[in-house]
Amino acid sequence: MSKLKGSRLEAEVDRARTDGNWKRLTELLPAVRSKHSGLEDVYELLLGEVQLESYLEQQGEILRPNKDHYDKVKGAESQLYTTIREHGKNGSAILEANLLLSKLHYTCAEYQKSLIDIDNSGMENANTPFRTLRALRLVAEAYAIKGLCLETMEVSSRSRSESVGSNTSYEQKALFCFEKSAELAISFINELEKTIFSAQAPKGANVSTSSVTGKPAEKLGEILECCLERVAVLRAKDTIAQKKKMEARGSNGTGESSPASATSQPASDCSKSCRDNSQNSSFAPRSPAIGRSARRSA
Repeated sequence: MSKLKGSRLEAEVDRARTDGNWKRLTELLPAVRSKHSGLEDVYELLLGEVQLESYLEQQGEILRPNKDHYDKVKGAESQLYTTIREHGKNGSAILEANLLLSKLHYTCAEYQKSLIDIDNSGMENANTPFRTLRALRLVAEAYAIKGLCLETMEVSSRSRSESVGSNTSYEQKALFCFEKSAELAISFINELEKTIFSAQAPKGANVSTSSVTGKPAEKLGEILECCLERVAVLRAKDTIAQKKKMEARGSNGTGESSPASATSQPASDCSKSCRDNSQNSSFAPRSPAIGRSARRSA
């Protein structure tokens, strides 16, 4: 069992979570649970997180929501509910537990439950900076999950109603969620790079075990990668819809041309917009540098 305690243990836990190094986090759990570790009140949260993320990692690159997943993740669900029930005074733990539950329920195709979890987290009302990179990533994933849930529910509602206005409303809400997720995802990558390069270990210093896992630290994961794709698709679709609307007004002889809406920005400009907006994302890093260099694109 690791003999780390206090701030050193907390730093190592944060590093493992940011890296997605679930094997290392599993090794740290006995130390987290030990008396006077300083992290006793987040043990159930970390255990539930390890169980959920380890299972999802085994599923490969593509996450396919399915109710059949539930039997494999119900143990994680129990741990996360325990966190919410027994550690209500720890605001950051409650936030993260609810966001992990939203990911779990999305995985199990429980889309309405997932949206309720996100609402319970209060993430959309929070004004405080993210205390860790892991929290920043969880919120980015939650916005993406909310968008995916809204899209899935929109398809379901379309089969029951042909109301175009209703479908458009779903699409606009989903687009907002995907854009917000993209902003936070880009902010996550930027902050990760800053953390890595601002604390290069001197020669002879101990290197974190995360540096030899061989798993790219900057890998976004299937949910966020899917989100970035959906932003471009929905942007293009919205631009076409706005163009058709303006052409229809012109053909009716009104001679009026309405100004382009904020959501009619071309898809090609989306990534630039997200990068600009991500500068406003509030992040207050607390943990030390990640232990490995990020893979840089050519």
